[in-house]
Amino acid sequence: MPFNLLVTTCACHSQNVRYEPRDGAHITINTKENEHVIFFEIDEQSNKTSLFRKHFSMLGEGQKICDLLIYYYLESSACDVRKEPKIICLAESKGSSLDDAIEQIENTFNHIKAKFSDPKGYTNPIVWCAYIATSGFGSGQNLRRKEYRKKLGKISGIKYSSASTEQDIGNFLRHCYSRLESEKEATGKILLT
Repeated sequence: MPFNLLVTTCACHSQNVRYEPRDGAHITINTKENEHVIFFEIDEQSNKTSLFRKHFSMLGEGQKICDLLIYYYLESSACDVRKEPKIICLAESKGSSLDDAIEQIENTFNHIKAKFSDPKGYTNPIVWCAYIATSGFGSGQNLRRKEYRKKLGKISGIKYSSASTEQDIGNFLRHCYSRLESEKEATGKILLT
């Protein structure tokens, strides 16, 4: 993945990061000790300097893109940082159109995977996650929340997913990392999908 492109045109600047779209729910994280987090605001509608869409050939009409690509890593003294997996989370902030959010995340993910490959294994394992922050699910809120989580979970290659009214994505990312650690302890390896 071309992090030089992401860092120079899409990175948000802050210790405790906050994404504030015009519409939809905000996405924030208050980092804890040893957490490394970078928010990349990839949608050029909210970030005029983003070259993400151009680089990943998403210029045609109907090419939907999600709001954020989030890099997350929890550093511990007991691990070799080069060998540990990193979490990359595609996130979308929505008011109500959650089916659109799922389509945006899936389309963004598919374009990244089509363009980026690492056949020689030079990079750390990447675990892909998806998150939709919404201002509400409407009537039948609990049932709809489960429905959207299930739809997100069906995106091939996405390991963990959630749709929530929670603006702080930190708990979701920490939960994903905790599940990775548990999986590694139980099996001795991390399954990437």
